[in-house]
Amino acid sequence: LTVLHRAGRVHGGIKPGNVFALAKGGTRLADPRALPLPRAEEFDALPSPEQRRRLGVDARSDLYSVGALGWLLLTGEAPEAESTAAQLQRLEPSVPNKLADRIVQLLAADPNARPANASAAGEALAALLPAGRPVAAERDAGRNTGPT
Repeated sequence: LTVLHRAGRVHGGIKPGNVFALAKGGTRLADPRALPLPRAEEFDALPSPEQRRRLGVDARSDLYSVGALGWLLLTGEAPEAESTAAQLQRLEPSVPNKLADRIVQLLAADPNARPANASAAGEALAALLPAGRPVAAERDAGRNTGPT
């Protein structure tokens, strides 16, 4: 996803069926539509509010979908409009406060309240990991491993 966002493109189809776990660790996104900005009109799964309203989209729209996917994976349910960290933790009490806060930030209705791109979101999420644990983006730095 970072690679697409750096190229000024959006994925536009982030959903559970497009995320694959790699045997060596990490994940990859499949089926990248890689729609040019700002005219991304065809979306299907876990769309951001601006996608549903067919407004202009950018990298932050993909981040909403990443947050929605995180919510779905943690709870088994799609998030509702105006979802809160408290709601997430009621559905799944084992979710740490800071992770719940980050997911809800990705789900912000206002794109300006979300991180600017996948790199910024990844850094914020990586800060929640224990020290010394590699992050896929760091591990793969300098290698073109396809969209992440």
